[in-house]
Order: sequence, then structure tokens, then C-alpha cells
Amino acid sequence: MTGTVGKAVAEIARGRRSPVYLLHGDEFVAKQGAKAIVNALVPPEQQSLSVEVVAEENDLANLPLRLRTLPLFGGTKVVVLYDSK
Repeated sequence: MTGTVGKAVAEIARGRRSPVYLLHGDEFVAKQGAKAIVNALVPPEQQSLSVEVVAEENDLANLPLRLRTLPLFGGTKVVVLYDSK
């Protein structure tokens, strides 16, 4: 992986994480980049409990609550927002 997403994944591997990652541009490329960042932040076997995906406008009202909620078993929690307006 190259470019900015590759640099972000490399930083995560070094233990340096940002509170927010913003990806924009081509939808396919942005979603692949988001997947790479999520995989770097949370091991795949833990993603079912530690990763929340918000992809519809009716879920946006709950976004602040989702961001404040701690992960169930500790560790890293990731909230992914797709197609925001």
C-alpha cells in the first residue's frame, strides 16, 4: 500500500494512532483505505465487537453516542462513517 493510507498504516504499526482518519475522493479507493486502517487498528478476530459501521443517514443521530461508548472488552474501538453528507 502506498500514499497517505500506507503512511497511516505504518504509523499505526509503530504505535502512533490518530483519533480521526478522514478519507475522501474516489469511493472505492476510500473504502479500501478505510478497511486497511481498520485492519491495522483492530485485529480481524476482534472486529465484530470493536468496529461499528455507520452508513445510513438515520444512524447519524446516534453517532455522538457511538463515539463516546467504550469498547465492550477494552482495547481499541473504531467507528467507521461511510458516505457522510
